Amino acid sequence: MKNRKTPVTKPELQKMAKKDVTEVESKAGFTKPAIEYRDKYKSNIKLFQKGKIIPKKKKK
Repeated sequence: MKNRKTPVTKPELQKMAKKDVTEVESKAGFTKPAIEYRDKYKSNIKLFQKGKIIPKKKKK
C-alpha cells in the first residue's frame, strides 16, 4: 500500500502495477486517466481515497 499527498497519475500507477502493488491510497485522489487505466487493464488494483475505496466502473 502506498500513501500519497498528491494525486496519482496514470504513469505512476503503471509503475506501481509493474511492482505488483495491489492497493494504493492517496489523500488527494487519482487523476481520471489513472482510474480509467485501473478499470480497463488492472482490475486487481484497489484504489483508496481518504480511506474509502474508489469503485470500479461497470462495463457497458
